[in-house]
Amino acid sequence: MTRLHVLQSDPHSLPKDFWTSATCELMVIARWAKDRSSEVAWLQKNLPDLPKHVWLSTSGTLATPGASQWIALSKEALLINAESVNQHLSAQKNEAWGLTLPLAHVGGLGILARAHLLGQVVVGLTPAGWDPHRIATGAWEGQLLSLVPTQVHDLVKHRLRPPRSLRAVVVGGDRLAPELYEQGRELGWPLLPSYGLTECGSQIATATKNDSTLKLLSHVTARTDPEDRLWLESAALFTGKADILFDQLTWHPREAGAWATQDRAEIQDEQLTLLGRMDHVVKVRGEKVDLSALEAQLQQKCNNTLIIISLTDERDGAALWAVSETLLSLDALNKDLLPHQKIRGVHQVESFPRTALGKIRRGEIKAQLNR
Repeated sequence: MTRLHVLQSDPHSLPKDFWTSATCELMVIARWAKDRSSEVAWLQKNLPDLPKHVWLSTSGTLATPGASQWIALSKEALLINAESVNQHLSAQKNEAWGLTLPLAHVGGLGILARAHLLGQVVVGLTPAGWDPHRIATGAWEGQLLSLVPTQVHDLVKHRLRPPRSLRAVVVGGDRLAPELYEQGRELGWPLLPSYGLTECGSQIATATKNDSTLKLLSHVTARTDPEDRLWLESAALFTGKADILFDQLTWHPREAGAWATQDRAEIQDEQLTLLGRMDHVVKVRGEKVDLSALEAQLQQKCNNTLIIISLTDERDGAALWAVSETLLSLDALNKDLLPHQKIRGVHQVESFPRTALGKIRRGEIKAQLNR
């Protein structure tokens, strides 16, 4: 029977035989499971009991009760990815990882996989929740750390400096803004932006200590097609996906060969440059608009965190809305934009709904705007 693990960020919460056991493992975020015991029990009973596999939910799919998506990764796939990351970081047995990410997500679980291969110590740094002061100078002495951009933002906001022993901070989960990268580096944080996917067992491309350019890891072969869609081949790729809609489960095994992501990219000399999401390109009045690029442009112009949501429009095909936690000026946003890039309206939220890794739940915001 599939083993259930209801997890937070305690590195000692997994059984000692986790990586060697032939058991199938179901990883569930404790905060999500708190009020959904019956749903968790249904998942444990009905998700395919795949030997030597781990079930992980995809980012942002747990917001609606009864609806979620789960990815099956073999333990071997997770360890293959971990070995590649260890090589990229030149990780050593006597080094310690700091853990601030949830273990029911590939970002946190990947740290345990890397440590397992080398016999490293993993130190839990968020026993009572995220506190940026717990990982700064004097709080702990470790060499390796993994954070998400929102955590880097907090470190920069409080002007905190890293422990002297810290030599690498992998930043994943979402895009790290260039200005935040520079501010963090100025404070001494050895930030390494990365790109990864649950479907490929964690990291796919990671920067080096010299610059922020993403370098493809050894476990993956990547290419792009004429539409700039990123395709991956790797022994760390997932086995299949399960879509859940109340008491209905649909199993989607992965087809052999290269797998198409939903990301657009450029590849040159084993260096990966992300261009945005396939579903972030919309047409307004017949002209293509790259929402990711437009977001980055407007964030820099306004020096403010905002997102662009595309709503269906009968006349223009799509209507673009800017959403932020602060009041936005429509005139300021639209200044210097091309006609098809113009923002139709602005919307202010008290706070962005986010996943456990800090990603903004765009679907929830879009639902609000559609009401």
